[in-house]
Amino acid sequence: MKRVGAGFVMILLAVAAFRGRKVIGRFQANVLLQAFDIGEDRQSEIAAGLATVWVAVSVMLVAGGLVIISADLLTR
Repeated sequence: MKRVGAGFVMILLAVAAFRGRKVIGRFQANVLLQAFDIGEDRQSEIAAGLATVWVAVSVMLVAGGLVIISADLLTR
């Protein structure tokens, strides 16, 4: 039963990451801009790329959560 809870937590984290992907991407792009002096014109491209990465992370978290839940239900 504990593993089912862990699976649901992973899915909730995925939903949070998916919903905040644009804000997180902009924040990370701003940090990279400040740290490495990339240039203001590239910030939107970097933010969009980072948002895409967060979508991929969300998909992986959902898949992992579903695998954990199904494995727990199948081993009962």
